[in-house]
Amino acid sequence: PEVLQFARNLARAVFLKQEQIQGYYWQSAFVTTQTPEMLTDDYNPVGGDSVALCSASHPPNPDASGPPIRSNLLAAATSLGTIFALQTAFDEASLLLTDRGNPSYTDFDELWVGPRNRAAANRAVFSPYQPGGGDNDLNTMYKQVRVIVNRYIHVGLGGSNFHWFLVNSGRAKKNCYFVRSTVGFTMLTDFVSDALVKKFIAYQVMGGVFINWDHIYGVAATT
Repeated sequence: PEVLQFARNLARAVFLKQEQIQGYYWQSAFVTTQTPEMLTDDYNPVGGDSVALCSASHPPNPDASGPPIRSNLLAAATSLGTIFALQTAFDEASLLLTDRGNPSYTDFDELWVGPRNRAAANRAVFSPYQPGGGDNDLNTMYKQVRVIVNRYIHVGLGGSNFHWFLVNSGRAKKNCYFVRSTVGFTMLTDFVSDALVKKFIAYQVMGGVFINWDHIYGVAATT
């Protein structure tokens, strides 16, 4: 029984750790500043390309020719309740380029919002006519994406209740994280030659830094 209880407690601890990392991931999507909580849990909002997850300045692959920067951030922080906001983001996201300057062909099939944005998201996706429009024009985004309400998209840890994201569900599941650790250094004496031998030890663990961002397109709305 004690072994089983230990296994349950360990599994619960892993699950809570994953929840914490997910919270940091969404709340710091547009920033590069670590909070004290992130420092404690070895989470760094700066990605492998040295910018935020959703940024207008993702650098290109050094070996590739193409645009100097790429963007997965809507320039205007438009409220999801604004007419055509979802359509505009969807159109801009379709132009997303890879780090080699090629079209990413990413099919965004989910709309991720926080609890405070649930009503606006459902209205934007499930209204057959343009939400908030004065005529009867069709809503071109009608049932084009699934609405996912994520409780971690909220004002805590520098986030916002009204940030929203277009997400490719398949690629999002393959997103990777790692912690960039400093290289360990030691010196030992060789048993045969009696000479000093230098050793470097490097390692990486699950935890802090995202290394791909082509699955997400963010809008840093504040209302």
